[in-house]
Amino acid sequence: MAKRTMTNIEKVTHIMTYSNYGALAQLFVMDALHQWSGIISKASPQQVDNGFINGEAWISVAGEIHKALQSELTINDFEYDETNAASVSRIPLPPDVDGINEDRAQWAKSALRAFMDCTGVDYEDALPDLLADLMHLADREPFDFEAALDRARDHYAAETGAAP
Repeated sequence: MAKRTMTNIEKVTHIMTYSNYGALAQLFVMDALHQWSGIISKASPQQVDNGFINGEAWISVAGEIHKALQSELTINDFEYDETNAASVSRIPLPPDVDGINEDRAQWAKSALRAFMDCTGVDYEDALPDLLADLMHLADREPFDFEAALDRARDHYAAETGAAP
């Protein structure tokens, strides 16, 4: 499979998600954004105009970012909906043979959130829509979706102790 350079969004997401320093990396990125946007938003257009980026535009975007970081931004999040929180927390989990099924679930959640961010689909429809889109991908790439799904079921069975 060919490799490509990450987009800026993918790069920042990767840094904040997979750093060896965990949440400290997230804090660093947020602090850097806060500090740099604060510095730029107070600069004069002549100080930041470099012939490629208009100084006034750069200052405006810095101000917008600085203001957003100072406010409490919220999103609609089905996962944390109080009416669903109680029912989700009561779902019994299958055995965790090697002790990393919580990690596996978090990796899958990261993928699902990235899909939701890209498509705008809501939480309730995200999993079936992602699966359908993976089927479309399998139509276009050398993947056998049904074989992959069978293999995934085998992996899940092994990871939860349900394998024969």
